[in-house]
Amino acid sequence: MLTIYGAGYEAGFAGNEERYDACRRSAGPGLEGGRRHRPQRVFSNGEPASVFAQSLSLSGERSQSDNIAITIRLSNGSVGVITYLANGDSAFPKERIEIFSGGKTAIIDNFKVLETYQGGTRKVRETTSVEKGHKAEVEEFINSVHLAKDLIPFQSLVVTTRTTFKIIESLESGLPVEL
Repeated sequence: MLTIYGAGYEAGFAGNEERYDACRRSAGPGLEGGRRHRPQRVFSNGEPASVFAQSLSLSGERSQSDNIAITIRLSNGSVGVITYLANGDSAFPKERIEIFSGGKTAIIDNFKVLETYQGGTRKVRETTSVEKGHKAEVEEFINSVHLAKDLIPFQSLVVTTRTTFKIIESLESGLPVEL
């Protein structure tokens, strides 16, 4: 599960209908005809500034298990929380994205249901199939190879890799780590 708590006007989709619409598109073609986006990049105008990660340990010792909670503080004050759990029942939906900012809320549940809340109004869109955008991503990759164009900006890859290493460092130390 990914939860993003937006801070200030520029975080989340506060005052930015393009980002609000991106949330709908991120739910997949079955809901809005778009492709899947990287929500933590779509809904924040900040780079990771610090991370704190903990994993579930039944013995009381720190471990790098398949059950982990990660808090990422962004440079603009927003906070993203990634909870990856592998110890639940397999019937429970696998993915959930929640975004809270600027008086608006959006929830994507397993890429089948999109709930948006704005101005006291709830809207729900549903589809019968799970569409995560894999086909569109493969097509985009093939096109980028043919056009000799970067699919993902190199700097974004650097930031993602560096953040991942800092998450591992936090898991090992049990402390927050600055980037």
